Amino acid sequence: MTPAQHELIRDSWHRAAPAREQVIRDFYDHLFEQAPALRDLFPADLGRQKRKLLITLNIAVSRLSQLEQIRPSLRELGRRHRDYGARTTYYPVVCEALLWSLATHMGSDFDRATEFAWREALSIITTEMLAGARDDPDPAG
Repeated sequence: MTPAQHELIRDSWHRAAPAREQVIRDFYDHLFEQAPALRDLFPADLGRQKRKLLITLNIAVSRLSQLEQIRPSLRELGRRHRDYGARTTYYPVVCEALLWSLATHMGSDFDRATEFAWREALSIITTEMLAGARDDPDPAG
C-alpha cells in the first residue's frame, strides 16, 4: 500500500467516526443476510463481538502503515478465527460486507480511490490472518 492509500483509509475512518457503531451493526446484519450460515459462528448477543471488531479496526487503521508491528496480532487473530470455525471461503464474504457497510454510511466520501485503498488494506489483513490460520499451533504453547 502507498502512503496515500494509508491516508485515505485513516481519513475515511476518521470521517466515519460518528457512525462507526452503525457501520459495525450494519456490517453484521448484511453479513448474515448474505451468508446466513455464518451466524452460527457467533454468540447470540453480538454486543461484545461488535466492540471487539471496532477495536480491531481502530488498531488496524492506525497501524496499517506499520505492518511489521501488527503482523503477529493479525496472525494470532487468524489462528483464533480458525479455531472458531472460520474457513478461507468466509474471508471474501466478510470483506465485501464491511465494504458495503462503509460505502453505505460514507456515501460520496467512499469514492473509487477510497474503496480501492480499503480493498488493499483488507487484502493485507486477510493475507496475514490466513497465514496465521495455516500456522501450526506452537507445541511449546
